Amino acid sequence: MYRKISDFIEDWEQEFQSTKNLIALLSDNELNFSPSKNIRPIGDLVFHIVGTPGTLITEMGFSNNMLNWYSDSIESIERLIENFVKSNIELIDIISKWTDNDLEKEVSVLGDSYKKGYILSTLLIGHQAHHRGQLTILMRLKNLKLIEMYGPTYETWVEMGEEPMK
Repeated sequence: MYRKISDFIEDWEQEFQSTKNLIALLSDNELNFSPSKNIRPIGDLVFHIVGTPGTLITEMGFSNNMLNWYSDSIESIERLIENFVKSNIELIDIISKWTDNDLEKEVSVLGDSYKKGYILSTLLIGHQAHHRGQLTILMRLKNLKLIEMYGPTYETWVEMGEEPMK
């Protein structure tokens, strides 16, 4: 749980950038890919990732434009990224106006009550990381090259002349 706004913003900027860079590796041709009817297609998953900040901020009672920006963007990676960037700017603008004490305040989100600091750490950053992990698996199934997130990828190990970790 976050207790300082500056800590959240620092972490969010890094997580946002990693997610944006990963999404940017996709083309519109991959949006409909799903290995099974029980698994969300890549486009739906990215659409969900892009929409979550707006959904959470709206649920917390803050008016914003985030949900308007992404509502028609599922057909294009370029539009998804454009709307993700707009949402990021608005999210940071809203949260920057909070005080550190605001992070201890409880608000109702999706039918439950949470402290704002928890919402930012778990329902926003943790949730995004969870779906980013799902996205990397779908991208691997499409034989797409991935970017480094928290360490080298298989390809990076090979490019460095190292034995890839097992």
